[in-house]
Amino acid sequence: MAAVLEQGRYHVGAASVLIASEGQNLETTGGAARHELLGSRYGLTERDLQFFSVHQKEDVGHVEQGLNLVSALCTTETMQQEALFAVGYTCELFSAMYDGMYQAYCGEPEARA
Repeated sequence: MAAVLEQGRYHVGAASVLIASEGQNLETTGGAARHELLGSRYGLTERDLQFFSVHQKEDVGHVEQGLNLVSALCTTETMQQEALFAVGYTCELFSAMYDGMYQAYCGEPEARA
């Protein structure tokens, strides 16, 4: 929470939320968007996935705004490295969440390359 509330750490929160988190909906694998993959894997309908499909379109702008903001906020190399770390770490957290969903629904997680 400090990364969002403390002015000196705001770039870290912005990188985590506006780039990594918002960017999750832009991810594709084999040409399929995340919501399409979730739907086919778990038998979800288009209506079930409406949140993801709508947000995929909106998040393009959100990520662009996030990149612009974080670029403006990161006035030192240290701040840039902190923002990059925040993006990577947030993506790792999302990956762990999806692995947990897969394990809960399908059993053992798939091996990663």
